[in-house]
Order: sequence, then structure tokens, then C-alpha cells
Amino acid sequence: MQKLLHPSLLTLIVFSVSLFNSSLTYAEFAGGDGSEDHPYQVETPEHLNAIRHNLEAAYILNQDINLDSDENWEPIAGIFSGHFNGNGHSVNGLVIDQADDDYVGFFEHIGEDAEVINFGLRHATVKGNRRVGILAGRNDGVVFNCFSTGEVEGNMIVGGLVGRHNGGMLMQCYSMADASGIQSIGGLTGVSAGSALISKCYARGHVTASGNIAGGLAGRLLGPLENSYATGIVRGVEQVGGIAGISSDTITNVYATGEVIGSELKGGLVGELQEGEIINSYWNTETSGRDQGVGSSYEQGAYGRSTQEMTGGQAKDVFENWDFEELWLHDPEYYDGYPYFQWNEELITHVEAPKEIIVQVYPNPTADYLQIEAPVAITSITIYDAMGRLVMDSPIENGITGKTKLDVQNLREGHYFVLINTDEAPVKKRFLKLK
Repeated sequence: MQKLLHPSLLTLIVFSVSLFNSSLTYAEFAGGDGSEDHPYQVETPEHLNAIRHNLEAAYILNQDINLDSDENWEPIAGIFSGHFNGNGHSVNGLVIDQADDDYVGFFEHIGEDAEVINFGLRHATVKGNRRVGILAGRNDGVVFNCFSTGEVEGNMIVGGLVGRHNGGMLMQCYSMADASGIQSIGGLTGVSAGSALISKCYARGHVTASGNIAGGLAGRLLGPLENSYATGIVRGVEQVGGIAGISSDTITNVYATGEVIGSELKGGLVGELQEGEIINSYWNTETSGRDQGVGSSYEQGAYGRSTQEMTGGQAKDVFENWDFEELWLHDPEYYDGYPYFQWNEELITHVEAPKEIIVQVYPNPTADYLQIEAPVAITSITIYDAMGRLVMDSPIENGITGKTKLDVQNLREGHYFVLINTDEAPVKKRFLKLK
């Protein structure tokens, strides 16, 4: 006859197992509780791997992490909807070899509620099938101040940082990785979809497509692009461009210098412009080997210039209506004389990372006003709609510390991104505007 456990003993066993499992959860990280105020602290490869067990938590990287180059990293599966702050650190030696799989990268999929910021992936080698990127196979969230180096390879929709940029923002990011595949291959992203914004980004890796649609920054550009550049060699069959193989949206204030090699629909900036327009953008006619900015013969707003014109002492006069006060820099001694960002990689990787600023934005959703509360001075507030279009820009003279009230009554119903610049670090938030 089987004996039954006394209820009090059973309760003790259950409590002990629960306590043991709770201890295991806390032991997975160096500290923190997973909240945005107290994120899990990541310091080892084991901590990094444990992220996959809670896709909704907040994490902060306390130091650079070196992965074993002989060990294949399993992408963090599912939709990551948490907050990951690299804190100015990087993961080195990422290796992923999953040539038959889709959604391949450090993260499989960064969700629309997620933020990945201040993070680098160095010396990565990533192979997949479709939607392949070193950081993520797909992104729908906010990716800010992130970068990648190494190489990435797949069949379709392959990018140096993100495979498919499906929504949200890629802002102040770069890739120096080489990207290769068959179709829709880009130096930063393979495809940028209609609701996705790319701003203040660049790519320097070489791009190779054995088929069609290859671009120095994006293979297929279906969303807006602004204030960005690409310098890598781009090879493909048709629809090949220094910036994008295909574009169907607005391109503003970009430049390209890489050689463009293809048989049909090849341009110094864009292979084929299907819709949209190009504004104040430039390509190097000498280094690209292209005398057309767009392979499909569109020329308005796309200007070909010589190396001397783009890099010489008067280069600022060439790039019409570009912001050389707060965004771009030009010095003939740096970057071969081409314009570069004030935040360029020396500033990102060789200075102490700014501390994370906790900013509260409420109520969310809202129909009329947003309250924004920060412990440091707010210098400006910028709002973008879900299509990446600038809808509000509010500079604040002398900064405001504490609470400030923002009138959003005139905004249409829908989702928005708010970029809050402080005197210590920028902060990105989302909110829903009601009727």
C-alpha cells in the first residue's frame, strides 16, 4: 500500500522547491530584479544566455563579454519586448551558423514595445536563410546607438545590423559588417518597411547580392531615410544602389561613395526609385563609377559630385541645407574628408558611456497632454509618428528639470515616438494618442 505524505510535509517540500527555483532565478544575473529601475545586471556569457528565459524584463550590460568563437550562439528566440541597455559595452565573437533557419541574429525578433540601446556586436559571423542580421533577424522596436562589425550571410533579406526593419526606429546606429546573399541585401538592413524610420545611421561594409536588390545601406527601402550615408562596394545583378537597391519613400540628406556594380538599374544612390523622392542627396561620381544617381533615370534632388567637391575645404557648401552646427562635422583630416556625425564611432566606443536616465512619460494613452518628468535638464522634445515623420519639435531654452507638460491635442489618433534630449543622454519613449 502506498503511503501518503503528511500535508504539512508536502507544503514544506513545495515551499523549499519554490525557494530553490527563486534562488536560481536571482543567481542567473549579477544583480537587479528585471525592472526598468533595477534591470538585471549582465556580466558573463551565462548571464547573456539567461535573457532568453524572460523576454519582457530589463537588462543592462556591465562590461564587454567575449564569447567562445568555437561555440554556436542560439538566437534569443521569440519576440523580445523588454529593455536592453548595452551601457556602451559590446559582445565580441558572436557566431551563429543556422543556414536553414529564418529570423537569425543575436535576437530573433525585437518587438514593437522593446528598446535596445548603447550596444555593440564586434567580430560577429552570422549565417541564416531569410531575415538575417547580426543584431536581429527582425526589428519592430527602438534600436538606438547600436553597431555591428564582422560578416553576415543569408539568402534573402540580409542586413549588417538587422535583417528586416519592420517598424520603430533605427537611430544613431552603424554597421561595418560585410553582408552577402541572393536578394534584398543591405549594409545596415535588408528591408526597411513602410512604418520604419532610419535616421542618423551609416554603413561601411561591402554588400554582395548574387541576384537583385542590393544597397549600401538598405536592400529595399520602403520607409523614410534621413541624414545617413554608406561607403561600401555594392554588387548585384539588377536594382543596385550606393544607398538602396529599391526605394519607395523619401530619402533626405544622404550620401554614398562606394563603387556600384550591376547590369541593370544601377545608380550612385538608388537602383530603382519606385515611389517617393530624393532630397538634397549626393553620390561620388568617380568612386561609384556611376554617372546616374538613380538607375531608373530620376535625377531631381540627387546630385553627383567629384571627390574634390565632396571632401575639399568647401565641402560644407556642397551639401546644401545640411546641419553642420549640431549634426554633421567636416574635417579634411578625418574620414577621407567626407562629412561624418558628431557622435561617430570614436565618440561612441572610446568615451565613458552615459548613465541611463529614468524619464517618466504619462498618462499613456493620452488624449490631450503628456507629462514628462526627468531628474536632469530636458533640452528638447521631438515627436515622430508611426511612419517616422517628424510631427513636433520643441527646443527648450536653458533646459527644464523636473516636470514639463506637452500639448498633443492636435496630433491624430495613433502610436508615436517621443525623443527626449537631456543634458546627459537622450531617452526614447512611445505613447498612444487617443481621440
